[in-house]
Amino acid sequence: MFHARTVSWLVALLVCVSAWVYVLRVPSSPGTTQASGHVMDHSAHAAGPSPIITTAFDAAGVLYAVEASGSQVLLRTSSDKGRSFSDPVAVTPQPEALDANGEARPKVVIGRNGEVLVSWTRKGEALYTGDIRFARSIDGGRTFSAPVTVNDDGLPIGHRFDSLGVAPDGTVVLVWIDKRDLERATAANEAYAGAALYVATSLDGGATFSANRKLKDHSCECCRIAVAFDEDSAPVMFWRDVLPGGIRDHVVGRLTAEGTMAPVRVSRENWQIEACPHQGPALAISAAGRYHFAWFTGAESTGDAVFYAHSDDRGVTVSTPRRLDSGDLAGHPSLVLAGGRVWLAWKEWRDDNRTAVMVMSSADDGETWSTPREMADAPGTSDRPFLIAHADTAYLSWTDPVHGLRVVPVPAR
Repeated sequence: MFHARTVSWLVALLVCVSAWVYVLRVPSSPGTTQASGHVMDHSAHAAGPSPIITTAFDAAGVLYAVEASGSQVLLRTSSDKGRSFSDPVAVTPQPEALDANGEARPKVVIGRNGEVLVSWTRKGEALYTGDIRFARSIDGGRTFSAPVTVNDDGLPIGHRFDSLGVAPDGTVVLVWIDKRDLERATAANEAYAGAALYVATSLDGGATFSANRKLKDHSCECCRIAVAFDEDSAPVMFWRDVLPGGIRDHVVGRLTAEGTMAPVRVSRENWQIEACPHQGPALAISAAGRYHFAWFTGAESTGDAVFYAHSDDRGVTVSTPRRLDSGDLAGHPSLVLAGGRVWLAWKEWRDDNRTAVMVMSSADDGETWSTPREMADAPGTSDRPFLIAHADTAYLSWTDPVHGLRVVPVPAR
């Protein structure tokens, strides 16, 4: 039985999903896409499928924006932090059926040697199936290698919700939600809850990838995975798990050099739900080794809520979770480290048919926090907000149907 606020959350989710078909469409005409301030404005092209846009800075401050547009993954670059953008470059040389939405979006990260790395999910013929795809550029995004499929089982099943990251030592990590173990269990008439986490790594900047490796059975099958790296360049994953009794709370796991992982539970709201929340968590790791967590829950004990907590022992013990939202419907947190501060953003739905992004920061590694403030708003629906960083500055990267893509520096106050 859903409580009233969970019902409202599900309704808001359906509204957002339907709106993604309407929002932002890539301009078909050549030339630089100009912006007002830090905005890539697509609002005049609102008649077709909506691209989902993800951004990242390189070390020199060049901004990369990758988007799903129809059957193509496109990349644009900006040398002025989003005031203007280059013509789009096709990451996918041939059309592909793309599985692209707020949780399962194309990703872009920058390699240690400046490689532009892009991952996405190619939609399969059957419902909820797909393949994890990858391509890279070694010339600043002007050209891309031929796309490759990273999942190596060759099965027409679910491989989706990929997350991409680069460790300080240059290791490229690609992790995703995989249903090959679910399929085996189903064929053997065995019970299997959720899906599994699989990973592949690259030691040569994305030129080649390792064989796939299973990290954990029984993950949630529809929430994005947060990836960060500790002081030893070890990848750390934070995700929504399917625990006994159908509880979907969050766990964290650190992948060791030996390839082992011992996940520990972080959140304990005991959210019991037999549905897909489409609400992945956020993770950042400070130089001192502190893990910073943020997540959404719709548990009966809390109602729909967004929480923050931290851990100094890799999740074994966790600080008392702090509720972030003000009572409005909220979700989709994002974390980033910049300028000696921890930055945290999340999205709220207002009663006056607005969506807003709330931001707060901590100058003492999460011990105390500034008062949350509204950083940006938009009428109606909008995409998930993301915090990205360059040098000592945090930026909000957010898309909505009126303003297009906004990349806005977050004031340190």
